[in-house]
Amino acid sequence: MVSWVWNHFKKVDKECAKCNHCAKTIDCKSGNTSELSRHLKNVHSIQEIAKNQNKIETFLNVKKDIINQSHKQLIDKLIIDFIINKMSPLDIVEDEFFRKLINFFEPHY
Repeated sequence: MVSWVWNHFKKVDKECAKCNHCAKTIDCKSGNTSELSRHLKNVHSIQEIAKNQNKIETFLNVKKDIINQSHKQLIDKLIIDFIINKMSPLDIVEDEFFRKLINFFEPHY
């Protein structure tokens, strides 16, 4: 399998590659792409995003087209304040009854 970094580099020889964005030459001995990846991340703010990586909205089941963004932020803040003030574990948001309660008050959250 070919690394995603080769979309951003051109191989110069067996030991180095040239960045397509800034023309800097980076060592890549033995086909190792770690330095190439690090260069893309640190210099160009480019990094691979896993195809199956979900956004936080997916995890929280927030339907952002339906719920007003400022209302969502207020709910987020209130939940965080509740967790902090009650010294509850963070995974309380995964609790079935907590989710039922939130869903009762705001079905689209």
